Amino acid sequence: MTNKIIQKLKTSDYPALKSGKAKNIEEFYNTLVAPMFQNREFLISWHKLLVEYISTQTPTFFIRKHGSAAKDKYHTLRRGFTSIDRNSIEYVFCDNTLCMTFVSMRLAGLCPSIEDFDFFIKSRNIQCGFGQVSEEKDFALYTPDSSFHPKLNTIGWYLAHILPAATSYDKINNFNVYADNHFPKGDQKDWSKKEKIRTLNQPLSIENITALKAHLFRLIHPFNSFLVPKKKLTNYNRGTLIGEEPNLIAYVFKKVKSLFPKEYAEFYNIAMGPGIPPSSLDYEVKDISWGTNVKQNAIQKSITKKPTPQIPLQNEHEETKTDPSEQSTIDILRKIGVEAFIYFYLPLKSNRTIPAKDLALYAPNHSNWTFNSKASRASKSKKLFNEDRVQEALELISKMNIAQHLIDMANRYLDDLVTTHEEEFEKINKEGSAAE
Repeated sequence: MTNKIIQKLKTSDYPALKSGKAKNIEEFYNTLVAPMFQNREFLISWHKLLVEYISTQTPTFFIRKHGSAAKDKYHTLRRGFTSIDRNSIEYVFCDNTLCMTFVSMRLAGLCPSIEDFDFFIKSRNIQCGFGQVSEEKDFALYTPDSSFHPKLNTIGWYLAHILPAATSYDKINNFNVYADNHFPKGDQKDWSKKEKIRTLNQPLSIENITALKAHLFRLIHPFNSFLVPKKKLTNYNRGTLIGEEPNLIAYVFKKVKSLFPKEYAEFYNIAMGPGIPPSSLDYEVKDISWGTNVKQNAIQKSITKKPTPQIPLQNEHEETKTDPSEQSTIDILRKIGVEAFIYFYLPLKSNRTIPAKDLALYAPNHSNWTFNSKASRASKSKKLFNEDRVQEALELISKMNIAQHLIDMANRYLDDLVTTHEEEFEKINKEGSAAE
């Protein structure tokens, strides 16, 4: 059956992105997202399959970590690295590529039996990373060589998650921090070159397994993800990252929950859903367009090169001098305003040269700001981006005692950063991986 699954995956036709427009989120959902959830019985079958699978004696779990690194840190990559405890329960490190295989299975109409599903995973025919560099090949049990290679990204799609894979877990909150403590990266020498396995000295605890179940559900469960156009093929009134738009996430969450009330309650419990679920924010998302002919607004156009931070924008009087009192990230956040920085994230990620007066429009209370205040907040926000301190800033915000919707947005953007780093790493190493 495994060969049949691979054959079916390799021979199926997957829908390429077609150009389109939507006036608002409701129309966008009805046009692109709703069809992914229309086969109700099929998706319920997938839910039952995954619930049964994580209850088997020896499941394999996947952890989305250690999937990108600078060239001089390739030895820290762990894509396809497998660890096994005394009870033969496995966990495997991966990047976001793994999720695309399970989406492809559903698009191909595949919902295997529990036996075939377990055999498919244990046969190591799942691509756990975009590629592998030589530093990984000696130790990785899962390799891309014989795996199915998902192509959804190349035909225009981006995979959006409703509950973020990295954060917003009940009880443990930040899965990445939890994983560092309980599922450590370790050293390459911890893995046997012959068996390509790291044998754990202690069995995984009930708490460990509960967290692994939650993470797996967030990664591959059909209730937690949906396809949207890639950011470079998208434009709307607030930017290009429609897949990370909080209002769209909240809208899809409510729709999926209403479509599968009984099953979703079970999913949410296993996935360790937070006490406060995704919620919409007080602004309008409109004028959404997508496809190869999309013309992104000048304000929102993606920038591939970082601007030179020392050069101020004309007529904006933005600060360029270094103030020693502003060097800590927390101090800079206080001067920007946490809420302002959260709302600045999407437009700044799309365009770091956006003028201060335009950037200010994204903040709910911008009308109360003076010209100098807008310039100062913009300058300091760009400083965090240009100095690669955005992740630190978001992590700080996620731990603050502030409005829950701001914490939720910070967690979602942290999850987005993980995916972005993997995409950048894939792009940089595409030729190198093919050569190796």
